[in-house]
Formats: sequence, C-alpha cells, structure tokens
Amino acid sequence: MNHKRFPTGLLFTFIVFLPIIFAHVAYASDQFVDRISVVGKAPTYLNDLNGIAPITSIDIQSESNLLSVADVFNSTPQVNYNGQGGLLQTLSIRGLSRWRILTMVEGVPIYTERRAGNAAEFIAPSFIGNAYVLSGAASTQLGSGALGGGIDLRLATTLDPTITATYAHQQDYRSLQILAGQELSKSTLYWGANVRKANRGADGFDHAIFNAFEQSSAWIRSVTEEGFVKDALLLVSSSNNIDKASADLPQDRQTLYPNNNHWLAKLTFNWMNAEVYAHSASLDTQILRPGQRINLLQNKALGWGARIGDVFSANEWLINWEFALNARNGVEANEQELSLMENLVFDRTNLEGRQNAWHFSLTSRRDWHNWVLSGGFRWEKMFQYGGLNAEQRVQDTNFSGFIGARKIWKKHWSTGVYLSSGFRVPTLTERFFFGSTPRGITQGEQALLTEDTTNMQSDIEYQSDNIAVNVSLFHQSIDNYIERVSLNDNLAQYKNLKDAVIQGVNYIASWTLSPSVYVKIQGQWLWGEDNSGDAVNDISPNQHEFRLGWQSDLTSLWLNMTYRQKHNKPGTAELQTGDVVYFKVGYEQILSSALTASLNISNLTDKGYPVSTDELAPNALGRNIELNMVYTF
Repeated sequence: MNHKRFPTGLLFTFIVFLPIIFAHVAYASDQFVDRISVVGKAPTYLNDLNGIAPITSIDIQSESNLLSVADVFNSTPQVNYNGQGGLLQTLSIRGLSRWRILTMVEGVPIYTERRAGNAAEFIAPSFIGNAYVLSGAASTQLGSGALGGGIDLRLATTLDPTITATYAHQQDYRSLQILAGQELSKSTLYWGANVRKANRGADGFDHAIFNAFEQSSAWIRSVTEEGFVKDALLLVSSSNNIDKASADLPQDRQTLYPNNNHWLAKLTFNWMNAEVYAHSASLDTQILRPGQRINLLQNKALGWGARIGDVFSANEWLINWEFALNARNGVEANEQELSLMENLVFDRTNLEGRQNAWHFSLTSRRDWHNWVLSGGFRWEKMFQYGGLNAEQRVQDTNFSGFIGARKIWKKHWSTGVYLSSGFRVPTLTERFFFGSTPRGITQGEQALLTEDTTNMQSDIEYQSDNIAVNVSLFHQSIDNYIERVSLNDNLAQYKNLKDAVIQGVNYIASWTLSPSVYVKIQGQWLWGEDNSGDAVNDISPNQHEFRLGWQSDLTSLWLNMTYRQKHNKPGTAELQTGDVVYFKVGYEQILSSALTASLNISNLTDKGYPVSTDELAPNALGRNIELNMVYTF
C-alpha cells in the first residue's frame, strides 16, 4: 500500500510550536510586498468583454493543494471536475468538457488528440501567475473548440529569486521550484524551473489510487519595449510514469503514460502585434490487460500558427481586428499490440492527419453614458486531411458572433446581457482514428457534422464597500452533438447525436464582516438533456461552497466547505452518485519579508467519494496535509 499517513506526533509538534516560533519573528508587514506578477500583452478579449461577458480571473497565489491544472480552476463556481482524476484530471465549464473547451498557455492554443484529461497537464500549477476562465460559447474570441468557453494560463514572473518547496503526505508529494529574473540593458529576462514527484495515494477508505507521476519543466522569457522582437518565450516539460487514475480494477486494466514531452515557443513582434508560435507534444501510452494483452500507443503532433492584428478607434468605438493561421502537422497515433509473452501481434498506424485553419475576426467596444456595449464576429475556414489508406480532405467554413451590453443603474447595481454563437469542427481523431484506447477500440467517422451552439445569458451584480454579489442565468443549445457511442462490447464510434440544451445558474457573493473577517459563498445549479429528454454526459452535479476567513497583516486562516448534490440523471457514460460534504482548511503565516509558510489540509474529514460522475472516475484523495515554504532572496 502506497498510502502514507502523516506522523501525528510531528504534526502535533508543528502546530504546538508554530505560534511560539511566530511570536519571535520580527514584525515584517511593512517590508512585505507581493513580488509575483504577470508580464506580456493582456488578452484581447479582456478589452472587448471586461464587465460584459463571463470572464473570471483567478489569483493562483491564493490557492492551495494544486496537483494538476484542473485544481487551479475548480475554485470558480462554473468549473467542476469531470472524467477521470490524477495529473490528467479533466474539468468542465458549465456542463461542457474535453474537446469542447479550448485551452491556451500565454495565448497559444493547446490542442490534443487525447480525449481524456485536460490539455495543459504539462504545466506545473505553481508556474501560473494568473488564469482566466471564459464561460459559454467563445468561438469569436478563441476559435473552433471553444464551444463551452476556454481557459487561459499566464506564467508568473519575478525579478527577485523565489524558491518554493512543497510537501504533502498523500502520495509523498514533493515539489521544488525557482522563479527569477534580471534586468538587462535593453530588456528583462525571466526564467523558472520546477521538479515534482508523487507516488500513489489513497482515498478516504484507504483504497489505493493509481495517480503517481514525475514531472520536470522549465521556461525562459525575454521582454522588451525596444527592438523588433518584444516578447520571446520558450517552455519545455517532461513527465514520466503518469498513472491514469480510474475506477478500473488492476486485475482488469492498468493504464500508464511512460513519457509525456512538450515544448512551447512564442515570438511577439513590435509590428501590428504580429506573433508566431509553436507547440510540440508527444505521449506514450501503455495499456495492460492482465491475462490478455499489452497495447503500446504513441501520439505526437506539432501545432503552430501566426497572427497579426491591430486596435483603432472609430466614432468612439474601440475596434480590434485579427487575421491568423492556426495549423497542426504530423498528427500521428501508432499502436503495437504484444502478447503476454511480449511477442508482437501487430504494429499499425491508427491516425495520420493534419489541418490548418484561417480566420479573420473583428470585435468592438464602446463606453456610452451608463452603458458598456460590445460586439463582434469571426470567419474561419478549416481544412483537414487524414485517412490511413488514401488521404481524404474535409473542409469546413464557420461563422460566429457575439453581442453584449451592461447597464450601470445606480452606484451599486448593474445588469448585463450577453448573446454568442460558437462552433467546434470535429477533431482529427473523431474523423479519422481507428484503434485501441484505454476504454477499448474506437473508430472515427469522416462525415461528422460540425457542432454549433447558441449561448444566452444575463446577470445582475451588486457592489459596495463590504458586499459583492453576482448572479448569472444562462441557456446554451448545441446542434449536432458528437458523442462516442458503443456499437458492441468491443467497439465504439463517434457519431452526431440529437441536439442538446444546457441551462443553469451561477452565483458568487462575498461579505467583509470586519477588516479581518470575510465570508464567501458560490455555487452552480446545472441542467442538461437532449431533445428527447435524455441526459447528456458531463452535466456536473449542483455544487455549493462556503468559505469563512480571517486575515491580518501577517496571518491568514480559512475554512472551506463544499456541498455536492447527488446525481440522479447520469448520461450514458456516467454513474449515479450520492451527495457529499467535504472540507478544506488553510493557514498562512508571513515569517519575515523573505519567508512565508503555509499549512493546508484538504478533505479534512477523510471522506470517500468519486471525484466526478464519470463511470470510471476514481475516488478523491483522502485527507491530505500540505506544507509549503516560499523564500525570496
């Protein structure tokens, strides 16, 4: 059993002596400043949609227990865990998940042919300085795939060398990171490196969870306001021995990702906001079915693109245009099957493909009296090529648009309305793949139709010195919904199903009771079904959170309670789940102007519950105690 219980004697000693240690630390609040920032050009959609559309900005520095990128976003009410867990933990935004959410790193779109898991698993969460969530159809801003919105990760930067060391007793998790920077004569150089490792953990029932991994990553960045290139970024990441956390019994099926390698590069120029970028990914998969066979899979792809654009004013409207090419080359999936004696049964190619998409978009915004108005459109032409015997070509032309407005009624009140459309061209896997996956043999369908969606939402907001409240209602319809359908016990195929409708309510409220005490509540009610009244996958259970916090210049304490309601109407690949209440608690202390320590405990009562409603979702980690130290030179 790999599960480790934290030595209670050591924990007791730590808690008892911590106040004594802190009492002897010099008062440092006057000297302490937040040295972590984000550099680079702000996303264009912030200019167009800020205050109108549902964009959530996440301060990563205030989060804890971040093992995967999905953990970063789970602190927002519209985002839930979905699918299977571990490093590859999937997430959903308002009931849409996987290929229906577009992932970006520093504005670079990250695509994957792997259906399971999030697309940015190669990024260490502690690398992230800020993150944005766009909810609802966002194809005009982000392109094909943003049917349910998108997530955008921005790297943390600092000029002061900062070392972060983390240990968590679950999985014997260890992480060491350094961020630093240096001002040169005409530019500023930033860099970071992270090494982390986790063994297998256990759930609240002390049953093993296959969620081990090893990961090393580093990046370097040069920023200047002079010269032809004003921003240059290179990031590399290598992960090894990644367990696929699932409810599969080890005697039935075991999935391991031995190697997962990425590099990402971006250049931004001092001419018409021109930018070029590339992202390379390669993934090895090993599927062991004890007593039957071993399947070895290799996936690789190179994504790249270029774009130009500019912002100008016309009759008090701020107008932004962009013309871009986004391409993927060398998209391959190869498979070898071995007998239990490791004799080769076959060696074949499951997927060969490439695609390129051209687009032109134009968005506008105007502040007029007590109104904020915004609108825009996108035209996109995509070409896809694939086929194992003879190359086939599929082309698709799509349009999307949005319009939004916010009215400020009085000093504290405002209301907004936002209408948008979106599209998702089927992936190369959905069109051209045929072969083994961790869930069995899957085949594509070349004639799949593009998914289209219309999103409508409205919200009301109240802001005062001590109280902030926002309630948002949304309704999203999806045409040509694509799902993987079982043809028999051994074969599944991607097909266009009936149309679907998703609707719900998000809310978030905070109340500052005193200069030191605050309360925050947030949550989501979500409903979804096709036009026959049947449930669709990825509709997360209703979930509500309550946080009580206390903070001073040097100390902060908080208690978080989450209530996830039962799931009575599962989709075809889901299970019914009961309701569950679980807790997290955190304590942070500034020891000096250079040193900060924190103690965080997740799943405080050691509950055993599935991490999501997926039929193969593992249970959540049991009680996990995390110690974190940050030292700035």
